[in-house]
Amino acid sequence: MEGQGPVQGTPVKMDLIIAGTNVLATDMVSASLMGFEPEEVPTFSWACKAGMKPARLDEIEVRGEKLEKVWRIFARARVLPWPSIRNYYGVKEIA
Repeated sequence: MEGQGPVQGTPVKMDLIIAGTNVLATDMVSASLMGFEPEEVPTFSWACKAGMKPARLDEIEVRGEKLEKVWRIFARARVLPWPSIRNYYGVKEIA
């Protein structure tokens, strides 16, 4: 799904199965196929800081289709600043 997923996003037909034995590597490859650089995804940076591997895409063995053949740019989500949405979630500031 691209854009404002998972509720208001647009499904994207990719005709792919992405699987792996390392969840971080699998997510990094998936994000790459969607047009994201690993540095753009904060959870990847935090995982590496916590000692998880791989740290880079070139450390991942990819089998099957070449990534360049199935890669496309997904629409990015519009990220809203926390102060503009916190009331929606019923959050109150603690003094």
